[in-house]
Amino acid sequence: MSDIPEEFERRAFLLAGVGGLAFTTLIGRMAQLQIFENKEYRLEAASNQFNYSIIPASRGPIYDRFGIPLAVNRRDFRVLMATDEIPDKNQIDGVLNDVATIIQLDENKLNQAKQGIKEAKRHSTTQIAGNLSWEAYSRISLYSANFVGVHPEMGESRNYPMGEAFAHIIGYVAKANDKEIEKDPKAKHPAIRVGRQGIEKTLEDILKGVHGAQKSEVDAHGRVVREIYDPNLVPKAGSSVVLTIDAELQQVAHDQLGEESGAIVLLDVNNGDILALASSPSFDNNKFIDGISAADYRALNENERHPLYHKAIRGAYPSGSTIKPMMALAALESGVIKPEDHINCPGFIEIAGNRYHCTARRGHGNLNMVNAIKTSCDVYFYELGRRMGPDNMVRTARRFGLGQEHDIGLPGVAKGTFPSPEDKMRIYKKKWEIYDTINMAIGQGLVTITPLQLAIMVSRIASNGKAIEPNIIKSIDGVEQKRPFTNLPISQEHLDIVHRGMYGVTNEAGGTAVANLGIEGVKIAGKTGTAQVRRISMSERASGVKSNASLEWRLRDHSLFICYGPYDNPKYACATIIEHGGFGASAAAPRGREVIKAAILKDPATLPFFVPHNKKANAATDDGEGGI
Repeated sequence: MSDIPEEFERRAFLLAGVGGLAFTTLIGRMAQLQIFENKEYRLEAASNQFNYSIIPASRGPIYDRFGIPLAVNRRDFRVLMATDEIPDKNQIDGVLNDVATIIQLDENKLNQAKQGIKEAKRHSTTQIAGNLSWEAYSRISLYSANFVGVHPEMGESRNYPMGEAFAHIIGYVAKANDKEIEKDPKAKHPAIRVGRQGIEKTLEDILKGVHGAQKSEVDAHGRVVREIYDPNLVPKAGSSVVLTIDAELQQVAHDQLGEESGAIVLLDVNNGDILALASSPSFDNNKFIDGISAADYRALNENERHPLYHKAIRGAYPSGSTIKPMMALAALESGVIKPEDHINCPGFIEIAGNRYHCTARRGHGNLNMVNAIKTSCDVYFYELGRRMGPDNMVRTARRFGLGQEHDIGLPGVAKGTFPSPEDKMRIYKKKWEIYDTINMAIGQGLVTITPLQLAIMVSRIASNGKAIEPNIIKSIDGVEQKRPFTNLPISQEHLDIVHRGMYGVTNEAGGTAVANLGIEGVKIAGKTGTAQVRRISMSERASGVKSNASLEWRLRDHSLFICYGPYDNPKYACATIIEHGGFGASAAAPRGREVIKAAILKDPATLPFFVPHNKKANAATDDGEGGI
C-alpha cells in the first residue's frame, strides 16, 4: 500500500494534465508562427526593414510636326518639408522662416508655402519652393542638416517654351487633387504633376510614364543603412507625342488674333491635319505648374473675354452667312432650285405675314446661285430655306460636320447646335415654326457652330466632298495616328457651282471680301459672315440700324470668314471668328487671309510653278447675270 495519499495523487495528476495542455498549446502556437504564418510575419518584418521613396517618372515630351518642342522637362531644384519628422509642430513656422531666408523666398511665396503645409494631409511631404537657382539650392543643401524635416531635392519640372500661343492646345500640369490621388496614390508625391486641359489631360496616361521607387534598408530607429538597387522599381519615362500643329503657322494665327477675342483654325484638306488651332486671348500655362496665385487666377477668370476658354473647339456661335455655300448645296441636292434659276431680292421677303430683311436695304435685284453666294444675299437664302424645309438643311449640315462632336484628341470639343424639328421639341419643348426655318437658312436662330466645325465644313467643300475628319495627334512614340475617311454623296456639278460662288466672294467685283492675296498666280475662295447677337427692332430698322461702333463691345456682331486655297488645287482650309468684331469682311477676313497666305508661302508645292492645271481655273468667272 502506497504511502502517498490518494488526494495528493489526484492533484498531481491534474497539475500534470494542465501543464501538458499548456505545453501542447505553446508547441502548437510556435508551429503556427514558424510554419503556417511564417510568410506573413516575414513580409511584415521585411516591410519594417525597408523603406520606399517614390521616384517620379520623366514626363513624355510634346513636339510640333517638325520636332519643335512644345512641352518638355527641365532640371528643377526644390526644397521639401516632411512635417511628420518635426517633433514639435510649433516649430514649423520658424523652420519655414529660416528656410525662406536662406533661399531668399519672397513673402508671397512663403505665405503660399505655409498655407500648403497647413492644408497638407498627415504623413505627406510638401514642397516649400521649386525652380530654385543653383546658388539657392547649394545654400539650402549646405544648411539642411540643421533643420529636421527639410529636404533639398533635384528633379524635373514641366516647361512650355512656346507660351501663350499653345496654352489652349497643350494645357498644363498641376498638383494632383484628392480624386486623382485616390486613383493613383503615387501622385501625392510633391514633385509629381498631372495633366490639366489640352493634350496634357487627354494623353495623361501616355505622357506620365510609370513612377518608380528607391528601396532603402533601415535600422530599428528608421535610419538608412544602405540603398538597394531593384530593376523592377526603375521609373519608366512617358511616351513622346508629336502633334500635327505647325508651330510657325500657329504663331502666325496667334499674332493675327492679337488682343481680339476669337479663334482661327487651319486644316490640311488632304488628310485632316490641324495645322493651327488658335484661341485668343490666351494665358501663360507655365504659371499653373507650381500653382497660380489667387490674384492671377481671379484676373483670368473675371476677364470678359475669357482667356481660359478654348474658343476654337468650345466656342459656339451663330454661323451667319458662312454656311450659305453649304445651304446652296443642300438646295441643289434636294432639287428645289437649279443653279441658273433667279430669285429677286427687293431688300426683304414676306413669309407667313412676317417680313425678313436682307443686308442690302435696297435689295440685290435678280440673282442666280453663284451671285447670291458672292454677294451674300439673305433674301435668296430665305427663299431656299422656305423651299427646302428644315429636314433637307439638317441632313446636309450633318454631312458637313455641323451639329456633331469631333474627337480630335482634345477635351471639351463642343457639339454646337443644328437641330431638327424633333430636336427642338425634345430640347426646348416647342414645335418648329417657319421663322426657325428662315433663320436657319442664314445661320441664325437655333444654329450655333464652333470654329473647328466651320473649318471642317469648308475643308469638305474644298476637297470636293471628302468627309475630312480633323486630327491633332500625328504620332505617339513614332507610331502614326492615321484617320481614314470616305467621300460624301455630293454631286461634283453642284460642288463646282459653290466653288464659283466662293471664288467670286474674294476675287470679283461685288464680292464681300475682295482682296489681293499678294502671291502672284495664287487665288483663294472664301465666304464672309456677320452674326447678330442682339435682336433688331422694327423701330430701329425704320430709324436706321445702329452701327457696331456705336454699341458696347458685347452687343456688336460677330465677324466670321472661311476660305480655302490655292483655288486651283486646294491644300488648306481656314476658319476665323472674331467675337463682336463687326462685319466679316472687316475683322475676320483680313486675319484669315494672312494665315492661309502664310501656309501657302511656306509650302512650295502650292505655288504656281508647282500647281497642276485644274479645270476650275477656267470655270472661275462670273456669268455676267444678276449682281448688285
